[in-house]
Amino acid sequence: GGQRLGFPPNRSIEVLYYNITWLKKLGTAVPPATWAAFEALCQKATDPAKGTYGYSLDPFDASHLFAFVISMGGDIAKPDGSGYQFNTTQMRYVMGLMKRLYDKGWAKKNAKQYDYQNEFGNSQALFSISSTSGINYYKAVVDKSKAPFEWSVGAVPQVVATAKPAIDLYGASVSVPKTTPEKQLAAWLFIKWFSEPEQQAKWTEISGYFPVRKSATPLIKDYLAKNTIFAAAWKLLNAANLKAEPPYAGYDLVRDKMLAAYSAILNGADITATLTELDVQAAKIHKDSSP
Repeated sequence: GGQRLGFPPNRSIEVLYYNITWLKKLGTAVPPATWAAFEALCQKATDPAKGTYGYSLDPFDASHLFAFVISMGGDIAKPDGSGYQFNTTQMRYVMGLMKRLYDKGWAKKNAKQYDYQNEFGNSQALFSISSTSGINYYKAVVDKSKAPFEWSVGAVPQVVATAKPAIDLYGASVSVPKTTPEKQLAAWLFIKWFSEPEQQAKWTEISGYFPVRKSATPLIKDYLAKNTIFAAAWKLLNAANLKAEPPYAGYDLVRDKMLAAYSAILNGADITATLTELDVQAAKIHKDSSP
């Protein structure tokens, strides 16, 4: 029917990485459930003399912004599916919060991609927010650090504490290009095989992504038992209010514009004016990219 279809071979969720050992020193044993609690803990963790701070801010991944907005009850897609919306109450709050954390020194912007793993793993930052697909990378840094610590993952803070937090579920999908009937059949047979429970379970162990079939659950029980942090992420996956980013053509281009707006605001640009311009840019991309 002229539609572009993508098949999901794996998925991850956006989560809060938190240092349990450090939290206990700050007087709590649980991660912050709300953004207000998150901000307060970021302030407590910041010590310029020691070079520590609350949040290792990653300006290289637009999925953060989507995760933050949905945690506040918003969305970046219009309710009627006609395009994007960025100059919203929720996005203005997000940008204001991140700008405040950054200006006060309670959060530091990464100089290059994946710095957040090193800064969290070396106990420079109390919190990091990123994909569960990075759990093994975080673990490698923590295990090699001079002072390994207890840590885990939990829900991204919400505007109001809830038993079913809004969480970004995302990941790369695959498609079969139009070539020849034989190649298309071969590609589909591979996708079909790869998505079977046995391969999904093995792929979870290799990649750190979640399987996309519930029937794979019994096959990863041993892996979950040996990997308690991944098990915590798995528990969250099955308890959260899962949200997906817009499935629009041209979204990759819009993500680039989102990151440019994010950086501009952190560097001092007016929030409302920048988000208004982002709406204009996103609308043009959406129009130009539509089938």
